[in-house]
Amino acid sequence: MNQDRSKIPGKMGQRFSKVALSKRSAAFKILFYSHDTMGLGHLQRNLKIARKLKSVRPDLNIVLLTGSTYTSHFDRPAGIDYVHLPPVRKIGKEKYDAFYDEDSFESVFRGRKSVILKTIKDLSPDVFWVDHAPIGMKGELLPALEWISENKSSMLTVLGIRDIIDSPSNIIPLWKEQEIFNILRSFYDRIFIYGDREIFDPIREYDLTPDIIEKTYFTGYIMNTADDHSSSTMDLEMPDKKRIFVTIGGGEWAGETIIGNLLEALNKYRNEIPFEISIVTGPLFPKSLWAQYSREAENLRVRLHKFVADIRPFISASDMVISTAGYNTVTDILGYGKKGLFIPRIKFRQEQILRSKRFAELGIVDTLHPDDVTPSSLIEKIAVMINNEEKPVEIARHKGLININGSRFLSDYINEVISKKNP
Repeated sequence: MNQDRSKIPGKMGQRFSKVALSKRSAAFKILFYSHDTMGLGHLQRNLKIARKLKSVRPDLNIVLLTGSTYTSHFDRPAGIDYVHLPPVRKIGKEKYDAFYDEDSFESVFRGRKSVILKTIKDLSPDVFWVDHAPIGMKGELLPALEWISENKSSMLTVLGIRDIIDSPSNIIPLWKEQEIFNILRSFYDRIFIYGDREIFDPIREYDLTPDIIEKTYFTGYIMNTADDHSSSTMDLEMPDKKRIFVTIGGGEWAGETIIGNLLEALNKYRNEIPFEISIVTGPLFPKSLWAQYSREAENLRVRLHKFVADIRPFISASDMVISTAGYNTVTDILGYGKKGLFIPRIKFRQEQILRSKRFAELGIVDTLHPDDVTPSSLIEKIAVMINNEEKPVEIARHKGLININGSRFLSDYINEVISKKNP
């Protein structure tokens, strides 16, 4: 993989970036961890939570420990710092490789474990907050979790997991093999499920035992709330027309399935398209496809963007959103009450297809299996949805069928923890 290291955070002559970490600081300290071996979802979710916590408690000292190479793409408030792990990339189910070809995975893995443990010791956070992976990538968190267990006094260990991780048939055997149930039991003080139990219940689906359930809480979905909405605006070419927004997350998959078929349909039916379309491909979108689709979009009523740091203005200004069923995009669709067409990514895990099916069963969104996507099927689905005046997400929200208050739940939790520490 040929990458320009000078453009990657922590690659300016160092194996990872260093941040000033002081044990002497009296501020309440939270260390977030996300392994970030692919995509942008884990980093974005931690940033959502961190922003909300900082808006409620500006005095917090927050550090994000991440393997993402895309931290520079996102704005972050003052008082939130990064520590970068040597990056890796996912190449298969539970299989990883070094991000840079000249590195060996073994050396990178050793380096990541060392950085994690050193950061915890140096920062001595009040809360160590793990995203998604209880033992990290390939167990890289285990030395740190064991050290915390043996040495901590009041440090809290928190695990946050999204509503759906994978199918139960995949998760339960994997967690038994990796002894995850014992890890949850022994090393974590609190487990947050970033979802709504009425939509999907990991407690039941993943066979959590009573002692784990006792410290598990459903937060509701994590979304950017109105009070931290971006002030960005969209330059609309046709403000009187219906607007569709298309996003495929980080862009590493689904380009040909969604964007390729859509552009082909728009070309075929170009004289019959009464709406404006904006597409964000994501920073991981293949260069060859970007060049091809940029040419194809030139004479169509389409605006193609490689990357935007904040897609919320696009979603807010749109009548309909077409997307993969990644957690962060789904929560933004729920938050803004938009019509959603989910075309799930099915590589490596069943997370997105399970989420798509469940929301479709509840009548909240519509969905197409990626194997069923053609230019004709896509344009037919769009025509039906865009002309339907009903807004099922708004209806579900008004009926209280969807809990989107996860950010508020977590900020209340931190306030409670701080109050107990400093009565």
